[in-house]
Amino acid sequence: MIVLNKTRIRLMSILSFMVLLDQAIKLYIYHNHMDKSLDLIFNFIRFEPKFNRNYSWLNNLFDLGIGKAAHITLNILLLVLICLFFAYIRKMNNCSRLTEFIFIFVLSGIICSLIDKIFWDGSLDYIQLRGLFTFDLKDVYLTVFEVAVLAMLILNYRNIRSLDEKQFIRDFIRYTKSLLKKG
Repeated sequence: MIVLNKTRIRLMSILSFMVLLDQAIKLYIYHNHMDKSLDLIFNFIRFEPKFNRNYSWLNNLFDLGIGKAAHITLNILLLVLICLFFAYIRKMNNCSRLTEFIFIFVLSGIICSLIDKIFWDGSLDYIQLRGLFTFDLKDVYLTVFEVAVLAMLILNYRNIRSLDEKQFIRDFIRYTKSLLKKG
């Protein structure tokens, strides 16, 4: 049984807001600005809406040809794994606000990505870095997650080096199995 305390309600509210914001922006652009292009900063950052029908940045970059079903399955698996890992981290020690922040960003990004694949048949990207790539708010969420994890790893390097990775993984698997037995 899931207990909804103030922290969980706050985290779910932030997560919901971030997902709704991403989708609201896309809906607004889709219905009002798909035919527009606008220079934002020095002709390098532009508003340039377009659909990425390759379902992921890597698939697009390397033309891997991986289909929609595989991407949806991967998104769902990542979502479940991240949720389990977050629950495990919360159970093992009190989560810091930074850790919660990190998980909110990755969960928001994964949920938005899943919505994009299911309902948009790709991603409506709209901010272009000229000559590089075009992205959306979901991509910003995932990039913030990546940068925050790197910063956390660098700042906690000594503590992380002292971890027994194999034991950590065994404990995580044991925790996941115990959840499955309860369910």
